[in-house]
Amino acid sequence: MENRKLKRAANANRGPSLVSKVLYRYRTYIILAYFLLLVLFFFLQFNLLQNWDMIVRILNANYLFHNGFYFESQRALLESFVIGLLSYPLGGYAVYGFLTVAAILIMYALYDFSKAFKIEFLILMLAFFNPFTVMYIAKNGSEIFLISFLLLYLAAIKRRRYSAGLFLALAFLSKYDALYFSPLLLFLLLNGRISDSIKKILISIAVFLASLIPYFVYNLLAYGNAIYTFALSYLYYLNVGTLPNFNCTGLIELLIPAILAMFIFSSKKNREEFLKKAKRLKFELSLLLASFIIGLYTYFAANGFFLNNLGVYRFALLPTSFLSVIILLFSSKEDLLKVFIFSALSMILAFYLLSSSMPAYSPLSIAYEAKSLFVSVYSTTNCTVMSNDWVYLDYAGLPASPILPATGYNGTPIISLGATNTSLPLITSKGNIYLYGYGYCREHKVQSNFLTNYNAILKSRNATLIPDDPCGWLFNGKLNSNMLLDICEKLT
Repeated sequence: MENRKLKRAANANRGPSLVSKVLYRYRTYIILAYFLLLVLFFFLQFNLLQNWDMIVRILNANYLFHNGFYFESQRALLESFVIGLLSYPLGGYAVYGFLTVAAILIMYALYDFSKAFKIEFLILMLAFFNPFTVMYIAKNGSEIFLISFLLLYLAAIKRRRYSAGLFLALAFLSKYDALYFSPLLLFLLLNGRISDSIKKILISIAVFLASLIPYFVYNLLAYGNAIYTFALSYLYYLNVGTLPNFNCTGLIELLIPAILAMFIFSSKKNREEFLKKAKRLKFELSLLLASFIIGLYTYFAANGFFLNNLGVYRFALLPTSFLSVIILLFSSKEDLLKVFIFSALSMILAFYLLSSSMPAYSPLSIAYEAKSLFVSVYSTTNCTVMSNDWVYLDYAGLPASPILPATGYNGTPIISLGATNTSLPLITSKGNIYLYGYGYCREHKVQSNFLTNYNAILKSRNATLIPDDPCGWLFNGKLNSNMLLDICEKLT
């Protein structure tokens, strides 16, 4: 009996298995191989799916850096800025440079986070990239930057560094949802003296605002208001992102941390040390739990964008990521083999998700067909058309904007995928591509401003138009505050 107890104790206390030791010894090669595999996946994904949002970021970059003809004002611009800078050395391949930079950034963020929160980096990397993360983190172009900078932001808060303000600003410039995470700066109050903590919070806020000075200047010069594009994005959210029917499909991702927990807590050692670690890691657990709750809130807040299941999985990346990291706080080197198996299965499933997401036809090939049809009639591409496939037409080299109500036609040709109800005569069609117009057109740059487009729709319905008032959009709607409205108008 005593020998059996000693044997069980020895088994419980033994170190990593031989395979885990081999994996750890060759961790540098595993990390490099995984990085290359991740970059390859991102390249294939862009080529195969030709995602609408990523195409818009490329068009925004062309508009800002190369006098392009299409631009969406309500988008956060950091990703487009990076693509624009990379377009000088890389030309048309800048998007691949961007995806490589994004992969490097997320790897660095995970490394820095692992050091701050004392999680083995190899385990964090392998477990973090579950099938949904691999599939959706870079698909639209914004999530990978957002999550990377939020991880760096949390690491800076853990270390009580002023750089928390910088990383929050970079996350905000990647995607405006990052502003939800600004209250996490209050966690600086939980470590150290109150006076010192308040000083760190104030300096971090100052760093945040100072880091956004180029953004404020750009908005002032382009729109006459320092926060115009952020306010426009909020206006878009109020009118599009609050549809009544909640879609919970994306929350299936939360099963992934549950599976990860099964892997981690299958170890008796991890189960036995759970309470001890939980007491020791109270600050880390509180910070990450608050991050998870905020991430979950962003999923609920984005409800209206889930029309036809659009965005349900990428908006669930934040809560899934933070919950996974919470579980990994209780991991150890002994879990390396299990996490490696988890990672291998995740990558296989990610490639399956990619293959099952491929469209029946290439949207860009259809856009080029539509462009050729237009040129066969108008003999030029120096024209701006309206289309229900406008982003891909712009990318194909034919200036295009969304189809406005009849009052906004002014004779502008319409290229529609599928027949559409319009007062313009049908000129010709090919397959599912229909060209309407009067045979004449003019070229003009398209700044796809949600306010302009939405007011055109309201005008066609004889409804009250929305005034061009960024501070009013922010503080006359859900968040109704005359004091904040006055402050906003004075500062911006």
